[in-house]
Amino acid sequence: MSTIAVTDIPLETSNPARRLRSIAAAVRVAFTWWGVHRTLTNQQKEEVCDAYGADARLMSAGKKIIDVRHEAYRRLTSVRTRIVNHWRGLTLPYVEPGVRLIRQADIAGFVHVMEDFRGELTASETAVNAEYEQMKGDARRRLGRLFNPADYPPEVRGLFGVEWDFPSVEPPAY
Repeated sequence: MSTIAVTDIPLETSNPARRLRSIAAAVRVAFTWWGVHRTLTNQQKEEVCDAYGADARLMSAGKKIIDVRHEAYRRLTSVRTRIVNHWRGLTLPYVEPGVRLIRQADIAGFVHVMEDFRGELTASETAVNAEYEQMKGDARRRLGRLFNPADYPPEVRGLFGVEWDFPSVEPPAY
């Protein structure tokens, strides 16, 4: 974890906002991620509730449309986890949700590592896409009558991604 020491703060900068901007920048990381959970239709929910003698108005039900324990999918989520851990490990929390502070000196290295992660995420997405038909076939067997072909795009290319930016933020008045 990176910390900002008092000695890192230029003494000649007496304005706290200016001082903060001189040593740190805001950084935000955002993911594009295909959702693999779907809500059951009302008819499907009624069938499930009938089997258990439950009132469908008091139930919510969903399904996973692919096995998230599949090795290719796990590698993909592993990359996302490593990206988040890297971002959090190199930065400090900020008052704006989804934004963190990074030391100015760490920005170039952060961008380099994030570009490597992006390549790794793309490669993992390609691996999922290569296994996608097998994953859909497995889902067809496991979900039985709950399987709906409309839940599945033709391929998963372009459904996973990571972006980062350095938004302009003003420190709070306090």
